[in-house]
Amino acid sequence: MISPTRSSSVQAKARRDCFDAHKKQDEIGNIYLVCHLCEGRINPAIEPWIAEHAVRRAVGGSDAPSNVLPAHQKCAREKDRVDISENARGKRVSDKHFGIVKKRGFNRRRDMKFNWQAGRYEGGR
Repeated sequence: MISPTRSSSVQAKARRDCFDAHKKQDEIGNIYLVCHLCEGRINPAIEPWIAEHAVRRAVGGSDAPSNVLPAHQKCAREKDRVDISENARGKRVSDKHFGIVKKRGFNRRRDMKFNWQAGRYEGGR
């Protein structure tokens, strides 16, 4: 999906480039697009569609016409739900691996023991 943080003119250009690169024409002369997710037919004049990145930009996908493909809005919404969680998980793992975010946890002294009746750590000092 084209990132919502980009300006509307950049998004419009990406949609136009996607449309020009992937439009097809049937025997009657009607112009249509093919959804790259469900492979269904999209009538661009009637049905809502978006320019969807096949390989998302977060993992190195480009804005080249070969990577930006038409998709139904409904199909893209389902794919985006998965992509967003995968992107977030990838960033968390990467940040932890490279030491950007330190591991969190309770740093207790070695001489402290958990008192189950009181529900807290005790001892030491």
